Amino acid sequence: MSNGFLARTRALGLAMAIICLASCGKANKENALELSDAQKYAIWSLTCCAENSRTSFAYDYAENIGDGRGITFGIIGFTSGTYDSTMLLQRVQELAPDNPLVKYLPAFKAIDASPHGSNGCSDSTVGLADFIKDFGAHGGDAEVKRAQLEKLDALYWKPALATAKSLGAKSAITAGELYDACVNHGSDGDDADMGLKQLVETATAKAGGTPATGVDEKIWLGDFLSIRRVYLEKSWPDAVDRVDMYSRILGSGNIDLAAPFAASCYGDSFTISGTMP
Repeated sequence: MSNGFLARTRALGLAMAIICLASCGKANKENALELSDAQKYAIWSLTCCAENSRTSFAYDYAENIGDGRGITFGIIGFTSGTYDSTMLLQRVQELAPDNPLVKYLPAFKAIDASPHGSNGCSDSTVGLADFIKDFGAHGGDAEVKRAQLEKLDALYWKPALATAKSLGAKSAITAGELYDACVNHGSDGDDADMGLKQLVETATAKAGGTPATGVDEKIWLGDFLSIRRVYLEKSWPDAVDRVDMYSRILGSGNIDLAAPFAASCYGDSFTISGTMP
């Protein structure tokens, strides 16, 4: 066998390897979950429907809804009793130190340091007597809006999207349901107070795997919706219809959340346009 033949063989092998790597990379990219802005905005709007009965962000919303988490406020329901509100106000302080909402930061930190229930929540509103009024007045300030969007992205959107990709999900509806669950339950919890992580693990066990391991994505998502619904029936029955909203969309066949489309939640009907909420 000549050295020239060996050289040509090695060169051909190297070329084939490069082609394989390129084609495999292209296939992986094609199979990866990639959402358009319209799909992302549709997902955000659906959670707005569940959180505030509207398709747009309620930047200045604040209310004590009596759910054991203190005051709920802002675009994804930050709560005074679950730590994320402190992170939000710390960001507001960084962006606008003189904003009137910053004065509540010590009260939020004190609530964080106080005893919480077994579910990790506190219903304390000590030091927040005027917070609802002041947030209504300043939640729409430019720096506060920016801080809310940044914390939505860091605490809820990115973790949900990373989870969807790790599962091998390809449909926008799966990413949307995971995001809504992350907003509703948090990214992590425990067996008693389930977060997104525990809900995903339970659904994966029931389905016998994930889309990445060959389970049909619609079957996996159906199991996730069922498990989340049962959990909410026991822990927060008033919130069940936000799960049913996604079940109805799944049943309609619009797994890509192609806008515009109709949605309903808690008896209200909406048109999801796919524009920024």
